Amino acid sequence: MRPSSLYDIMQTATVVMEAKEPPAIEYIHMDDSSALVPGGALVLRSREGVGLMLQYVAVGLLYGVIPSLVYPVFNLYLGLTGYEVIAYSVLVSFGWLLKILFGILSDCAPIYGYRRKPWLLLGWAMAVAGLAYMTIADFGAPFCRARPRTEAACNYTELSSLSPAVRDSLYNMETRANGHHFVVASTFVGLGYAIVSSAADAMMVHYAQREPLASRGHVATILYTARAGAAIVGHIYVCIFTNSAGVGSGFDFEVPPNVGYGLLLLPSLVALVAVVRFVVEPRMEAVRVSTWLAQLYALLQHQVLWQVCAFRFLHNVFASFHSAALLPLAEQWGGVTPLDASIMDSVGLLLIALVFLGVARTGLLASWRWLIGGSTGIIVAAEAVLVLVTIWDVRRSPYVVLWVPVADQVVAAIRFLVAIFCAIEIAERGNEGTVFGLVTNVHNWATPFGTLLFSAVDKALGVSDSMWLSDTTADRWHVTTSMLVSLGAQLAALGWLVLLPPQKIEMQYLKNEGGKSRAAARALLGASLLGLTFAVVTTSLTLTPDAACFRLANGHC
Repeated sequence: MRPSSLYDIMQTATVVMEAKEPPAIEYIHMDDSSALVPGGALVLRSREGVGLMLQYVAVGLLYGVIPSLVYPVFNLYLGLTGYEVIAYSVLVSFGWLLKILFGILSDCAPIYGYRRKPWLLLGWAMAVAGLAYMTIADFGAPFCRARPRTEAACNYTELSSLSPAVRDSLYNMETRANGHHFVVASTFVGLGYAIVSSAADAMMVHYAQREPLASRGHVATILYTARAGAAIVGHIYVCIFTNSAGVGSGFDFEVPPNVGYGLLLLPSLVALVAVVRFVVEPRMEAVRVSTWLAQLYALLQHQVLWQVCAFRFLHNVFASFHSAALLPLAEQWGGVTPLDASIMDSVGLLLIALVFLGVARTGLLASWRWLIGGSTGIIVAAEAVLVLVTIWDVRRSPYVVLWVPVADQVVAAIRFLVAIFCAIEIAERGNEGTVFGLVTNVHNWATPFGTLLFSAVDKALGVSDSMWLSDTTADRWHVTTSMLVSLGAQLAALGWLVLLPPQKIEMQYLKNEGGKSRAAARALLGASLLGLTFAVVTTSLTLTPDAACFRLANGHC
């Protein structure tokens, strides 16, 4: 018997469904006994609640600032160009690809009986070390000496043709030479807060499983709302205080890069102290790695896990079909500036925080299929209007075309939130970090496949760099076709929603009554290793100037 209506079932206190193994499974829905693990719901205003909240706030601040510094600090101030700038973006985000590995370590490698706190401390120690170095280090003067700073006066492409004397009079070459030190320090920071995020997410899953069914997911949603809110603060700092006169902004003040890193150092230290003083974690007996692996392999055989992972992967292969024309469309025809993009990034984070807050208040029992399907349908329709208005010159404005990536961010955030809810229902005692990393990150491994496929589609459609200046009717039709194919693929991704259980009861039903398959478990392991390897390789290719042009690395050289 399969539950037909979530709301009909929740009107009763107990539903007993007959099954062959075990003979009967009892589901309690309306009171505290419906929690997946004992302990009671976490009170976020409590000592341990505040400790966990501080981890998410600090990670949000770093997440809002560190990746966003690539253009104002590393490109304009330090003078890094081309693949060096791409390498920075890749390296500071590389830890997110490895979150499942960090989750595995925090699950099966306890230190002195603690599974989470040591990894939280290690992550913050790495982040604090990198931030402390960049707080006290000498960044030097801005790479380009020209005032006012303009594109013509600071043309990096002409450096090789200048004599040493002229070059040194126009540019601070020592500033560029020292830039790589800050890339390495930033990489440490990025790895550090990715480790923190993995350990904190594992703790969050455990706390969420202590909530009754009706409110399960509330703590997780509030924590991610706080993280998004903190990221907004970081984005606002980048928008204002890194757009000084030294990097060609209209602002007439100068804020050295050290100041921003020093400001980030403070919440990182607070979060580190909070791990020691506030975060609560009971000691656990060590478990043999072989025993832990056997338990994980048993869980991988469950239909619920490999079916949800299959949905996440297959859905994102189509959902990541983003036309390569979107970026030049925004820059060339939409007139988007980096400041415009930063402002709209902040708006996107604000919308994400509001969506998360809305789900926490009224949407915890909403159908996951409707959350993803409804939001995708609305956003795709809106994006179609926005891009067509821009392509056909009805209205070309930064604040028209930039709503497209903002809308994409909101839909991606909703998909991620649903993945969090799935991980909470699937995870078992001792593998919270691994399951969370697998369920939430499997879509990252699908993205390179989708990007590679659509780069081939763009090439077949004749999208090229030359069309942006000519802006002929034929060029507009090429771009229109590319964008419509992209949006059509995102709608086609909704076909995979049949693999996603609609809500918590259906998820628990599938977990307890679904089949088991060793072949599926092996396929999931193999696909995970292949996907992770592919994502790491394609990402790493961008770190060298020659390989960065490969189509496998989504290059367009």
